[in-house]
Amino acid sequence: MDSCCAEGHTHSGTIQGSVSTIAGRPAYVAKSPEYHGKALLLLHDVAGWESSNNRLLADYFAAEMKALVVLPDFFDGDAVPASLFSIPGSFDIQAWVKKHSNKRDDFRSMVHVVEALKTEHGASSVGVIGYCWGGWGTLELGHTDLVKAVAVCHPSLLNMPRDVEALKQPALFLCAEKDQVFPQETSRKQAEEILKPKDLEYKFVDYPGTSHGFAARGNPNDEVVQKAYLDARQQAVQWFNHYL
Repeated sequence: MDSCCAEGHTHSGTIQGSVSTIAGRPAYVAKSPEYHGKALLLLHDVAGWESSNNRLLADYFAAEMKALVVLPDFFDGDAVPASLFSIPGSFDIQAWVKKHSNKRDDFRSMVHVVEALKTEHGASSVGVIGYCWGGWGTLELGHTDLVKAVAVCHPSLLNMPRDVEALKQPALFLCAEKDQVFPQETSRKQAEEILKPKDLEYKFVDYPGTSHGFAARGNPNDEVVQKAYLDARQQAVQWFNHYL
């Protein structure tokens, strides 16, 4: 992970969902009154489950997909403070990552959440979307038959090329132009080259004028970035509405 993972802007809006527990973890839950079995697991960025930005995304997806969206806490309350996002270099992201790099345990928890969506919340089809830190877990779930589609926005902590090679489910990649963590000229290019010969539905959308983090905490006052943020949300909705 790079220092860009701990930078960004706070978005405004009214939170619509509620706080609950799923698979033993605190979670923000946004549920459409028209929910009939379509569910989405939102894997947060470093800002964690209490981030207003992430909760607003959950609300949006629930409304637009007529779905149940859950945003669990995978940091055990130790997210990067949003107050530090506007102060570049103020947070030691590398030291923080060392405390949150137990992928085996985290992935097991993600699986339990998906299973709980099906057994306890009536989900008949589940998708996963991951932002930054949540990208690796999203692709890992895409290696299984537990979910029907995945989407990642400027993903981090990927094990390339394995994480892409092992994909079994339709995958959407929403990519920043400038991204030290998932660079256009290396990881992003490699990912598409891996998927081209596979018998798997996939899509890459690149956003000129954007940097890592734009889809979760981009500057709403930057016209180019805000347009990309809104389009990335809609791309994800269209993807999941098609496959779930």
